[in-house]
Amino acid sequence: MTAQSISTKAWLAFAIVSVVWGTTYPGIKIAVTEMPPFYLSGIRHLIAGMLLVVYFLWRTRRIPVLKDHVRLAITGVLMVSGGNGLVCWAEQSIPSALAAIISAVYPLITALLGVVMLRQKVNLLSVVGLLTGLSGVVLIFYDSIAGLVNRSYLFGNSLILCAVAAWSFGSLFLKRNPIRTPVFEGIGWQMLYGAAVNLAISAVAEQPMWLWHYSWPVITATMYLVFVGSIVGYICFYYLLDHMPAAQASTYSYLNTIVSVIIGWLYLKEVIDPVHLVAMCVIIFGALLANRGFRRHRQRQLS
Repeated sequence: MTAQSISTKAWLAFAIVSVVWGTTYPGIKIAVTEMPPFYLSGIRHLIAGMLLVVYFLWRTRRIPVLKDHVRLAITGVLMVSGGNGLVCWAEQSIPSALAAIISAVYPLITALLGVVMLRQKVNLLSVVGLLTGLSGVVLIFYDSIAGLVNRSYLFGNSLILCAVAAWSFGSLFLKRNPIRTPVFEGIGWQMLYGAAVNLAISAVAEQPMWLWHYSWPVITATMYLVFVGSIVGYICFYYLLDHMPAAQASTYSYLNTIVSVIIGWLYLKEVIDPVHLVAMCVIIFGALLANRGFRRHRQRQLS
């Protein structure tokens, strides 16, 4: 495979993750209107994980070694239970667009953790791009900033920040401690470990019903999260991590915000105005600027 073809596929994966995971915030918002949050996250990743594990066992007849299982369990708890489970919990109390906006701090946290955990270096252009993108995210809901100090939002906002930190740490942990198992074969096991923790929490703290007892909109949203959000989204995300620096790959969350706000406006009747459109342009510019900075830095390292 040539470098050019890898680059093209990496950018395609970036685009898919940017769009697909932007739609999952409204999808989660619809589902948690009836379904308990940890049950939603657990059942979503249980179904997706089982399908992936069965498929790759059928194709390869290969099971990850014990060390890989330990690493997959750690990242499953961090990214599925911490990352996704907390987002589902948060969306019971805050709008889906606001959840996506707060999640856009992911590139900044990933860049900071990357410096600490992977000893990665970032140049000035990358930092300016990240900060520009974040400023656009803040601008989108500039009229909701007062809500950030409202007690009704404080808990949900804190959960999102914890979720972002857990997701960032998990993705960098796996990058620093790679598994011997091909990454696509490991995704399903990772989901199963995270799903087990979420379902255990749900069994203790929630009162879930069997999936078919929920309304059709909730079931449809859940199945969308399973097949598109989890299977398609995770496969593209891990391909992206494998072919792009973690800090650069993380800028997909800026574009997630745009997709989430648009979907929320169209289907959930969440507010959007001309200021939001300006902010979206700022976010896109920031993401492009950051990507250009990371690309320049990588080219200098290779030269």
